[in-house]
Amino acid sequence: MNHYRKPPILILMLLIMSGNLAVLSAQSTDSIMVGKPMLRSLILPGWGERTMGNAGRGNTFLAAEASLWVGFGLFKAISNRAHDEMILKAVSQAQINPADKSVSYYDDIGNYNSLADYNDQMLRDRNAYVLYPEGQGYDWQWSSVAQRQAFKDLKFKRNLYSQFTIYALGAITINHMISAIDVVWLNRSGINLRATPIVGSNSPGVALTLTF
Repeated sequence: MNHYRKPPILILMLLIMSGNLAVLSAQSTDSIMVGKPMLRSLILPGWGERTMGNAGRGNTFLAAEASLWVGFGLFKAISNRAHDEMILKAVSQAQINPADKSVSYYDDIGNYNSLADYNDQMLRDRNAYVLYPEGQGYDWQWSSVAQRQAFKDLKFKRNLYSQFTIYALGAITINHMISAIDVVWLNRSGINLRATPIVGSNSPGVALTLTF
């Protein structure tokens, strides 16, 4: 079965999204001046810059944040619509029962014209353990090869735009982190920023240590 392969950059994005961001600062008057804007930028990119009087830089991060969320919503809507169209085509052109069907089932109906064709191939490959039972809601029979290919195209479109939503979420997370680091850079006098990977835990990520 063909599965959509995730590019290596996705692993980095997911690591950042699922990780813990630890911000450690020394106790000093300057730490309050930097810490509050930094936390604001972690919450909403550009907020920290604006409170420090850098409206131009802040607006850039805010615009990027808005654009990324719009992109996420658009990708999600396209993916959902392709999914609905995919199911509708399978119901109308292959007479499937869509209730409680797995991802692998939709892969299989996209690769074989009928349940009989699929089961015959599995038996030839000596994969009897993956056969679908007949007459129990797993049957399908495509009206034509062209309709089956149209179904596969919709499934690919759904998967592609679903992947784009993950990219968008990763970019949103990175935008938050960059904005927070930008606040530190704006107050870089006497500040040392060190990034340390967090590994060997259930929630890997990056620890940012600030020293004053």
